[in-house]
Amino acid sequence: MSKVRNLLNPMTGKPFAFDEYYAFDDTIQIFDLDTDIHAQICDVAAQLNIKVYECSIIEDLIAIPAFMAIVNPQEISQEDAALLFELWQEHDSSEFKVIFVEKPCSHWPSPLPSCVKVDPGLFADLQKLRLSILKQKTSANRQERIARQCEERISRILMILKRLQKGPVKTRELAKEFKVSVRTVQRDIRTLERIGEPIGYDEQEKAFFLLTRERLRE
Repeated sequence: MSKVRNLLNPMTGKPFAFDEYYAFDDTIQIFDLDTDIHAQICDVAAQLNIKVYECSIIEDLIAIPAFMAIVNPQEISQEDAALLFELWQEHDSSEFKVIFVEKPCSHWPSPLPSCVKVDPGLFADLQKLRLSILKQKTSANRQERIARQCEERISRILMILKRLQKGPVKTRELAKEFKVSVRTVQRDIRTLERIGEPIGYDEQEKAFFLLTRERLRE
């Protein structure tokens, strides 16, 4: 099997195999499905190069990262249903979706979280199942990219603040260092100003600097 992103397993020191590493953007959870539905999902997942994790206990549904869970709610106890209900309420359907292959028992809280869809008929058409999985994976990947971009910007802004604390900084130098545009650096500095950081600009040096209390009193 192909290796996954060249990531090393810290326990063995060797790269993870395809079926040893699970991530939010490439994994489907399944729980207590009958043989036919299980086979359908595995066939479609193989076509899309997606991994399927068969959860044996409720804790797997909580712990294993995935962009979709396909579940038989009839086999979940009232206590576990309450636990999953609380967890799934925190999810947006654009990043994670749960499909119930049967109508839930009466002990499930109602209404169900927005990320949960009851759709027994989905498994009558393999093409429909494939499109549903592919659509959810695309949506989850989009949300992951947005989150990654936000994380990168937060990290960059914090680095700019750290540089300002050491002395004046020039936008062109920062833009080159972070491999972004000058305009992006300017927006980041404006963000720091909006959250209360006192920043000045030296026209002669063409550099931004962090104002000290002495300068603020002048």
